[in-house]
Amino acid sequence: MPAPLPDSEQRPGSLFPVGDPHWRDQAPLVSICCITYNHEAFIAEAIDGFLMQRTGFPVEILIHDDASTDRTADIVRAYEQRYPWLIRPIYQSENQYSKKVKVAHLNYQRATGDFFAYCEGDDAWTDPLKLQRQIGQMQAHPECRLSFHPALRIDYARAGRRKTVGHYGDQARIVPPEEIILKRHGQIPTAACVVRRDALDEFRRFTAARAYLTVGDIYMQIISAIPDGALYLPEPMSLYRARTNGSWTARVGSDPRMQLEHAWAVARSLKELDDMTAGRYHDAFVRRTRKYVRGVLRSPRIGAAEQAALVAEFGSALGPGDRLAALLRRLFRKWREPRRSVR
Repeated sequence: MPAPLPDSEQRPGSLFPVGDPHWRDQAPLVSICCITYNHEAFIAEAIDGFLMQRTGFPVEILIHDDASTDRTADIVRAYEQRYPWLIRPIYQSENQYSKKVKVAHLNYQRATGDFFAYCEGDDAWTDPLKLQRQIGQMQAHPECRLSFHPALRIDYARAGRRKTVGHYGDQARIVPPEEIILKRHGQIPTAACVVRRDALDEFRRFTAARAYLTVGDIYMQIISAIPDGALYLPEPMSLYRARTNGSWTARVGSDPRMQLEHAWAVARSLKELDDMTAGRYHDAFVRRTRKYVRGVLRSPRIGAAEQAALVAEFGSALGPGDRLAALLRRLFRKWREPRRSVR
């Protein structure tokens, strides 16, 4: 069980807003990393969530705008003018994501903190003591390289439906790596995470060597949780907007080619992580791979040939029941095709 929070957490008078002149010219302990693109409707809320933090340590706020075509960059500039010593933006003139650049890494490579906190431009932090609580716990548990908490998820593909995600219990605890690999209690939103520099460096090396990866957050969480687990705090302290217009989650949900590419990338990378950890978490990696292969097999929008190729490569993750279900689906498809042509 994690130790009690440090005294500075328990005496709010000893904390200062991150934008207070008290912190000016002090080396940041935490680098807040934010990437944004066409988040005009949300970016101000994200930055306000950074600025409302009250801490016993200095931070820096790194924002990367990927050549937004709306007013996102103008909004960021307005905040930069108010806090030029705290907010350090990059304003791209050409979109880097479209050039296959891992834009989050453009923040990582210039960050100077010992810890890294994340929040994309369409998400937000909702608790002014979020950073203080997480960093306090990580300082009390130097063996842990990842801290996270639940978040409120707003699903824009379901008329703004809200639910809490990343709830791994009602008590603070150290979550074993296997639970992070399996996402045993659901998704852990990126805006809920804080990691140590050595974990981030390891994550960057892993992703830099694998251009085929489609996302980064799941690897950051898995790599940071190995070998000693992740610190969990039960209070929801952030907001996660899912499937907003133009977001990756919206596009992968509507594009079967993206879903297939993502499944291939995750299955391949989990196999490599299993090898890198000498099979210590083999069962968890196999079970996580099974989830992605099943998703492809159950999709009516992905062709039988593409499904068969994935099974040929990663079918060892499937159980007998999965194999039988896949065979029956393929036979059913073949049976339906002639009937369609007759019509």
